[in-house]
Amino acid sequence: MKKALNLLVIIVICVLSLSSCGLITGGRDVIDVDFSQYSQGLEYSWLPGGNAAVKGIGSCTDTDIKIPPFTRDGWKVIIISKSAFEGNTDITSVTIPNSVGSIMDNAFFGCTSLKTVKMEKGIQSIGQFAFSNCTSLVDVTVPSDTLVVGPSVFSNCTSLVSATLSENITLIGTGMFAGCTSLTDVHLSNTMTRIPSNMFEGCVSLVTLNVPDSVESIGIMSFYQCTNLKNVNFGKDSRLATISQYAFMECTGLEELYLPASLTKIEESAFITADNIKRIIFAENSQLSVVGEDAFGGFTRELVYVKGSQWTDAFITLVLLEKLYYTGTYEEWQTENIPPALQKVIGRCQLYFYSAEVSTDPRTWYYDNGEPTLWINPAENE
Repeated sequence: MKKALNLLVIIVICVLSLSSCGLITGGRDVIDVDFSQYSQGLEYSWLPGGNAAVKGIGSCTDTDIKIPPFTRDGWKVIIISKSAFEGNTDITSVTIPNSVGSIMDNAFFGCTSLKTVKMEKGIQSIGQFAFSNCTSLVDVTVPSDTLVVGPSVFSNCTSLVSATLSENITLIGTGMFAGCTSLTDVHLSNTMTRIPSNMFEGCVSLVTLNVPDSVESIGIMSFYQCTNLKNVNFGKDSRLATISQYAFMECTGLEELYLPASLTKIEESAFITADNIKRIIFAENSQLSVVGEDAFGGFTRELVYVKGSQWTDAFITLVLLEKLYYTGTYEEWQTENIPPALQKVIGRCQLYFYSAEVSTDPRTWYYDNGEPTLWINPAENE
């Protein structure tokens, strides 16, 4: 009996030793995890197939949260549950392992002390408002495996300065960075086909944005009230086709627009109250066909007018227009359907006609590295 008892004690000690060392059985396999590197006391819920979800903070007192890839009894951690850490004002950082495939809605919503988020590869989806109102978060990188990001994921992260999106992302919800008033550095995915509605609404520190060639449309109010946005850059291979209504409303820092040849439609009020735009330049071989009502505020001084495009009531006024570059010939201009606002000022501005060949006509122009350029510089004739 005594020998049997001693044997039992030895077995118990061995089991405890294995557990403390992190050698645990997860299903069929033995998994080597050093739990001393991870946060203890987190609350879990159990899922089918030997998996687990982080349910909440539980008894954990860490402010630097390191989520383990497995629980102590061998369940693989694959989900951070809805509202798991919502409203926790003590957390300062979180590390999410590659075992996690989904971060659910509101998972870290309102964690106002959270400064650092490290997401390892493996996360495929991030739910809506997951990191919204994390007002101390400074920078974030969405990992390469992430395919889907829900609406308003980082909205109102007022200290967020830098953001980099996954190169494989296919779906982004609306308002991703809305209200991120400190955001200055954004690297968008080269696979995304749309800048969603309200994506950068109220990002008042954003000055420059490079739009990937893959983007085909810019959504409603995408850049609404980005008052310091000065440079929106499109590549020569841009596939942008549509700029939606109110997309750049109240972007008062914009002074020049260089719009790609692929663009076919600018919807109504797209640039309304962006009242400092002085030049609107459409690229050579522009496919523009429709410009909606009140698309531009009307303080433009230089404009490339695309032959055959429809601009009915596109301008509130054009009283300041000085130079009009028409992409057709003088003969084609005679049959062009000129919008009313343009008709009113046509006699007061300089009108130039496109010529691909060298011309001695002082009214002709061509593209020189994307810039409208006169074949004969008036200053040379003085």
